[in-house]
Amino acid sequence: MRVSRDNKESGKRLVRETLLRDGQGLSMLMNTKVKDTLKLPSIWGAQSDEVRISLYADFMKPVTQTVQRLLDETSLKVFVYNGQLDLIVDTPGTLLWVEKMRWARYLDWKTAPRVPVVVDGVIEGYQKSSGNFAFYWINRAGHMVPADNPAGMSALLANLTHSRLHA
Repeated sequence: MRVSRDNKESGKRLVRETLLRDGQGLSMLMNTKVKDTLKLPSIWGAQSDEVRISLYADFMKPVTQTVQRLLDETSLKVFVYNGQLDLIVDTPGTLLWVEKMRWARYLDWKTAPRVPVVVDGVIEGYQKSSGNFAFYWINRAGHMVPADNPAGMSALLANLTHSRLHA
């Protein structure tokens, strides 16, 4: 998968102009361009204590069965991604979680090739996919993949929004 350097520079500029300045920039971006582009009906908000408290009982509980059902019983695309340098949610642990799932196309996914995600000749990560599931390792990124590697995240989003999954 290839993405142009222009997209990478645009992504870096977007991060500088929104994430790295006051919190209002990100809110404005999410509630205008992102909301309009993705045709979202809701208003984006930053992290909320009210939401965190309401979801506390479900925090850090396994969802393997739920994801398996989504893969087997729906046509929804499921993308899992990890920053290669993430110390909070490490890539080997996430990959282990994925490999414990046993959905209908698991064996196809297990034997699928790991494909480099290349942006202007630079390997920004790797993708492995089958059917409606894809797993991404994003290089040079920690827990905040979009801020750490905008080019890698842009390539992932281009794949997601253009439905270019390997069969």
